[in-house]
Amino acid sequence: MNDQYYQAFTRAIVSQLFVSGSRAQRVIQEINEENYQFKLEFRVKSAHAVAFRLEDVKAQAKYLNGGKRAAGKDNDCTIIDNGIFQIEVKETKRMGNTKASKQLIGGERWLKHLLYLVASEDETLKTQDPQQIYNLIIQRVGRGTLSRTQSRQVIRDGDNYRIRIGKNERRIDLTRVKNEITQGSSVVNDRRFFS
Repeated sequence: MNDQYYQAFTRAIVSQLFVSGSRAQRVIQEINEENYQFKLEFRVKSAHAVAFRLEDVKAQAKYLNGGKRAAGKDNDCTIIDNGIFQIEVKETKRMGNTKASKQLIGGERWLKHLLYLVASEDETLKTQDPQQIYNLIIQRVGRGTLSRTQSRQVIRDGDNYRIRIGKNERRIDLTRVKNEITQGSSVVNDRRFFS
């Protein structure tokens, strides 16, 4: 995220709703759900990065009934850095029947709405900082089911990327994962905002 877009983001979004950092700094985003709590972290690759939870933004906006879990699917965390990383966490042995893809699609719709609001005062921002969209599913599996080589291995899963982690992990560093995804030879989602 470049300086101008970052400034627009910080003017438009309440600071309590996101965590941010500048190049080479570490950003830590807490994920607190009923069934699990852990911290996602990464080293910032671009000039600036932000991480936030769309459900927190929806709850703060207060224009939907239902509070934090208001209508409309969304993903667990969004990171904007050298790309847009939509992250969904699933606690399951097999991915077959999860609704992760629907949540990522819904999250993208909410994200487009949010970023439109961020750029609404400056038309040049709508095209200035186009970002690739990468969908990442973090699959939390039971203890003892992962070998060392399976843990944190980036798996291409249709339109999404996926990593598998142990259920008891409390801190997940996505730096290497983000780098592998963005340097991949074939980009899964080449959709760009405001096109």
